[in-house]
Amino acid sequence: MNYSLGLSSGNQKKLANGNSLGYIISANYKRDNDFYQDVLFGEYQKRDASEAYEMGAATLRSGAYTTENTLISGLVGIAYKTQNAKYKLSVLGLQNGEKKTAKINTVSDPTADDFTPRLISDYTAFNDNLEYGQRSLTNILLNGTHYFGDTQWKLDWKLSPTFSNMTDPDIRRAAFSDDTGVNRINPGAAGSPSRRWRFLDERNVVGKVDLLNTGMLLGREAKYRVGTSYVLKTRNYAIQAFNITGIQASTRWEDNASFDDIISEVNLYGSPEDGLGNKIYYQRDGGINPNSNAYASSNTNFAAYASAEVSITEGLKTIVGLRMERFEQRYSGMNQTAASQLGNATDAGAIESLTQQIKSGEVEGAYLLENDQVLNSTDFFPSLNAIYGLTDDQNIRFSFSKTIARPSFKELSYAQILDPVSNRIFNGSFFKYNDENGNVVWDGNLKETHINNLDLRWELFLNRGQLFSVSAFYKTFDDPIELVRIANSQTGNEFQPRNVGQGQLLGAELEFRKALNFVAPSLSDFSVYGNLTLVDSRIEMTPMEYDSRRVYQKSGETIQDTRVMVGQAPFVINFGLQYNNADRRFDAGLFYNVKGKTLTVVGEGFFPDIYSQPFHSLNFNLNKSLGKKEQTTINFSVNNILNDQREDFFEAYQAQDQIFNQLSPGTEISLGVKYAF
Repeated sequence: MNYSLGLSSGNQKKLANGNSLGYIISANYKRDNDFYQDVLFGEYQKRDASEAYEMGAATLRSGAYTTENTLISGLVGIAYKTQNAKYKLSVLGLQNGEKKTAKINTVSDPTADDFTPRLISDYTAFNDNLEYGQRSLTNILLNGTHYFGDTQWKLDWKLSPTFSNMTDPDIRRAAFSDDTGVNRINPGAAGSPSRRWRFLDERNVVGKVDLLNTGMLLGREAKYRVGTSYVLKTRNYAIQAFNITGIQASTRWEDNASFDDIISEVNLYGSPEDGLGNKIYYQRDGGINPNSNAYASSNTNFAAYASAEVSITEGLKTIVGLRMERFEQRYSGMNQTAASQLGNATDAGAIESLTQQIKSGEVEGAYLLENDQVLNSTDFFPSLNAIYGLTDDQNIRFSFSKTIARPSFKELSYAQILDPVSNRIFNGSFFKYNDENGNVVWDGNLKETHINNLDLRWELFLNRGQLFSVSAFYKTFDDPIELVRIANSQTGNEFQPRNVGQGQLLGAELEFRKALNFVAPSLSDFSVYGNLTLVDSRIEMTPMEYDSRRVYQKSGETIQDTRVMVGQAPFVINFGLQYNNADRRFDAGLFYNVKGKTLTVVGEGFFPDIYSQPFHSLNFNLNKSLGKKEQTTINFSVNNILNDQREDFFEAYQAQDQIFNQLSPGTEISLGVKYAF
């Protein structure tokens, strides 16, 4: 059973000097459990022959998967008000612990003999996963607001450091390969039993100052804003891992051993008993010192802006702004080849000499960065918003803005992150790849995405919060970042963020919120709301992606040089039916949401594209207040009434869709009680 408890208290008191002092204290505890009984992870590949349309199954992983998540949070805040100023200090703390378990059976190459998967050997296996991870976050916010000159001037400033930590102190994966009824530890099949530790430590400091002036222009009120901000972020990250392996290439137990036998004393290397060659030992994976799967990164962002809100005519209001950002990111880390070379160096002098050789490019395939600059840019982001009042209850809005999407720390790294349950690996963008002919497929240079945004909206406001609106929007993307499947990886289960080409998006949205009293007076407490968004997105493929698709072109298939964007659904539907009776202190609602099939991972070569399937989310929520003072409120809700599944499919030309991920979240029923003292 999931459950949560919360308690909060707040008050404000007048002081003898006429000022006021307020406080808020809040604490919450939440425990969630999830059980996925029929988990499926599939790996499918395109066949070589142009007449062979159906995809071949490379690996099928199935089993059960559970999570147990505990979250504790606390907030303490105080506020002090004077006649012309307000000061606030708050401290927020979050602590989260999560346990995961999985029992997974794997069948590799389960299809007929006419298909041989690439990069994956033929085997069957089973494994147990035990994971524990914990996260913590502490945020401090100090904020001041000052009014000057009869409130014509307002100064607002904020200082907010955040300290976050992620530790996975125990990730265990025990794997056996099943060789005709005999259990093996086989690195070339199911892999070795392993134990790994992950550490992440991040510090963010944000400082902001904003100045607002309210004056007059053209005989109407105008507002002017200027401000500046500085953001510093640092991250230290590391993964350490050990594999259990055997003296022989494939350690074998004749008696169908269980996982408990893996580290039994009789099988440990160096034990006196004479076994069947089952001596096992620990072998480090990825290096300890130096560690190729560790990095330190930091970025700074200095920004300044100015904006003006001016009513040009009685019905036309404009907001014009310009923001400047000076961004820099630095990185320290290395790839596996560099770590292996440095690990073999015998003394400090040899390490220093080899480090310089690697940094100068003299060691083939080895890459090392030491606080090197990996992003550096100065950008200007103009914006224009115009609101024209057609009537008292109708507006036309127009907006234009330039924005940016920068790579995350994880994306701009040499990190390799394994998901122990799905056995899939995320590779940072710094890894370079060539095709079988030596041509550069990816140069390891991940860039920011520059975005232009245009919006046009008509809206009609009615009483009781009713609304009708129609809008159209257009966006262009310069070097968008998307997750791509790596065809020439070592394992066949690796993914990487890359810049994929130029993109554009055209969409329209209809939104409404309407009471049903126009149908019948008895329905005055009922209302409906909804929105429908339609989107057409296009990415101009890079030559590499276009050529890789043509290699596996099927008879009758036309390969276009454009495709849809990752993460952009062709449609989104939201709909709600609500009942609200203030006299009875009762409200309830039925809510539905779905979005269309969405590209989630870009295929490459023999790997098909991966699409998330529509998830039909139907939920019910009810609230009822009790007592004359409404001190008690009861909440009842049901989520995923349709018991739909979350699914991602491989898709290819004239081929049956095949499962990439399948999870069954089930239907959740919850009951809550809130009491106000």
